[in-house]
Formats: sequence, structure tokens, C-alpha cells
Amino acid sequence: KIKRVGVLGFTDYNEQKGSGETVADEFIRQLIRKDITVVERIHLENILKEQDLSSSGYMNPQTIKKAGELLGIDVIITGTVTKYLPEDKYILLLDTETVKITEIIIDSDREISPHLFVTNPQVGISARMIDVETGTIVWANSYSYDAFDIETAVEWTVSDLLRSLRKVWPQINKKS
Repeated sequence: KIKRVGVLGFTDYNEQKGSGETVADEFIRQLIRKDITVVERIHLENILKEQDLSSSGYMNPQTIKKAGELLGIDVIITGTVTKYLPEDKYILLLDTETVKITEIIIDSDREISPHLFVTNPQVGISARMIDVETGTIVWANSYSYDAFDIETAVEWTVSDLLRSLRKVWPQINKKS
């Protein structure tokens, strides 16, 4: 029976600094909306640092169990942002010889027909839930989504991941 949850920061996607924090915050927001008690992420991260969480991100079962005891949590949710591509806009310049994609409109004496090319934001997340008593992973899943804005892509990806938790955590159905 899961009553209290700890959410760790997720590993950022490539050069998208802060993407992991954004995803972790969305997990926290959606869990709270479902009336799940969530321990403040900073407290959890500080406890893990005090317990010598290695810089490699490996959490041994003893460290996880100690954090669970100190904070009164039952599980930890964490993971990796596997894709985080915000919306991008390009100007597609067409002439008779070439096609160029650029972020800048280029002045030219030739007849060039500019077209706006927009890519949708995309978010991918790989998440797992760790039982603090045993240190074992009790759930893992990944999902990706694209939307008209990055916030919606993050929200829907996390929402779909939380829905997939129903098999191991029936209480997650409480609210949407």
C-alpha cells in the first residue's frame, strides 16, 4: 500500500538543461491532484546526498531504505527524459535550384518563395518506481508525446505514464 511518494529529479535530455526538473515537477503536480502525499523533492535529494548517494546515480537498497525510513515514504519515482524537443520554427526558402531551411529570412534578387515550417514539441520519458523497503523496481515504463506546446507534451506524457501505474498501484485512479 503506497501512501507517501518521493519524486527524484529526472536525468536531463542531452543539452536541455532543466528538462528533468520540469518532468519531476509535473509528476509531483499530477500526483498531488490525485490526493497522493508527495514528499518535497529537495528533502529527498538532501537525504540521499547525506546517505552518500554516488555521483553515478546508483542508489543501493540500503540507501533507499534509509531515505524511506527518514522521510516516511513508500516508493520513489525517478527516471530519464529521453526526448525534449521544444517547438521550432524555420523559414523554408524555395527557388528553382535549391531548398534551404534557415532561421533567418535572406534577402535575394532571385524570386524566392518563403514558407513557414514548424516542428511540434516532443517529449519522451522513461520512468520507474522503486519500493523503498526492498530497493527493487516495482514498475517501469516509457512514453513519448508530441503536442502544440512543450508544456502540454510534458503534461500528457506524465499523465499517460501515471495511468500505466494502475496495475501495480490501484489507488492512483482516485482522481484525474
